[in-house]
Amino acid sequence: MDPLPAHAEIQTQSSPTCPSEDCALLVDIVLQSSDGVIFGAHMKNLAEFSEAFPRKDSVVVDEDVPILEESADVLKLMLQFMHHAPHPSLRNVPFTLLSSLAEAVEKYTIFSAIELCKVHMSFRAQEHPIDVLVYALRHNYPEIANETAALSLSPNHTEFMSKAIAAGLRDSDKLRWFCYRNIWDNARRAGLKRRPSHPKKTGQAKPSKCELWEPFIDNVLHAVARENGCEVDEFVAIINKDALAMKSCSSCMSGVYTWEMEVVGGFDTGIPLFCDVEI
Repeated sequence: MDPLPAHAEIQTQSSPTCPSEDCALLVDIVLQSSDGVIFGAHMKNLAEFSEAFPRKDSVVVDEDVPILEESADVLKLMLQFMHHAPHPSLRNVPFTLLSSLAEAVEKYTIFSAIELCKVHMSFRAQEHPIDVLVYALRHNYPEIANETAALSLSPNHTEFMSKAIAAGLRDSDKLRWFCYRNIWDNARRAGLKRRPSHPKKTGQAKPSKCELWEPFIDNVLHAVARENGCEVDEFVAIINKDALAMKSCSSCMSGVYTWEMEVVGGFDTGIPLFCDVEI
């Protein structure tokens, strides 16, 4: 890689400063974010903590100051990770910033931040499943992909496809997602059609015969039939509404919960891991 343009021995009062707190190292290079904020940095640290920082294809040189594609918020965090000092906490970082940082540290191969970003992206999967899945597939993290894939499923595939295309995912990854969604859909339909047996009461070997159970099942299945089938969230709304009449029976309520979990979970014991789905 060609040497980075630098401002040797930048030490004046108005010089850009390093974003790492209490850093006493000499600022010998200036970097500018995509939104125009200038930071001081250290060439030795850039070389030590990054395999490719900054990459030629992500830099525009303007009067000897490299202009990076990353925003000031992302660049500030990246530079803090490139020090022998406590790293910044990512616990309360907004997801959009965390996601941008995770992509940036992958691009520049900043190992000190990659693993931490992986952990925090995984933590956010419940709230941002499609973004986390796309991140995992793009950077080949099968464990995160397997943990997140089921959360990303939606009858509307537009969001997944738009984000997958923007991230440059392989066609095989896109096809695998559709195959995986079909597997879950088939399992859920089977659950919607299955008539659950009477729940067992504690200490009894045979199913209980609570008079509330059969009318409840009939009502739910008829409602599903009227809808000509339904999505999982609609099923949950139906089952929870009709279950109100059985609050007095703990065994029936236990059966309601079991049935709901079977349908929502798609009988997931028979569903393969996302990365094992054959296409």
